[in-house]
Amino acid sequence: MAEDVLSTHHRAILASLQALSDDGRAFTLCLVVHTHGSTYRKAGALAIVGHDGSRRGVISGGCLESELETAAISALQQHRPRLIVFDTNHE
Repeated sequence: MAEDVLSTHHRAILASLQALSDDGRAFTLCLVVHTHGSTYRKAGALAIVGHDGSRRGVISGGCLESELETAAISALQQHRPRLIVFDTNHE
């Protein structure tokens, strides 16, 4: 039976969450909740952004990652969850 890549990815993210929590380091968990049309990653994709901007996981294959990091760090600094909409159909 072939290995489930998504499951492997999620296990790696969860292991990172555990390690960050155990070390008392601040982080933001990013989750893709909805997609429409052709996308690199679908709903359920996870990424973690540390307080220092370090990232594990991807949500877009590259084009949205810097915006994700900026929004995640801002949310972490303000201690507030965020819902961010990335519309790649328009500039």
